[in-house]
Amino acid sequence: MSHIIVDKDHCTGCGICVKMCSSGVISLADESNLPQVQDENTSRCLYCGHCEAFCPSQALVLNLT
Repeated sequence: MSHIIVDKDHCTGCGICVKMCSSGVISLADESNLPQVQDENTSRCLYCGHCEAFCPSQALVLNLT
């Protein structure tokens, strides 16, 4: 299951979420330039919500389940 839900129609691949992630767990996928959290990094997420709050296109939702 994905740790962050990305609206592919709204995401511009700007990388602001990567820069604002205080845990450093978000990266941009090489092939799509969409933000992602690798499975091995999900336990390091602080659930701070910075990725959602700073996304200029409101394309991210933190998946809390």
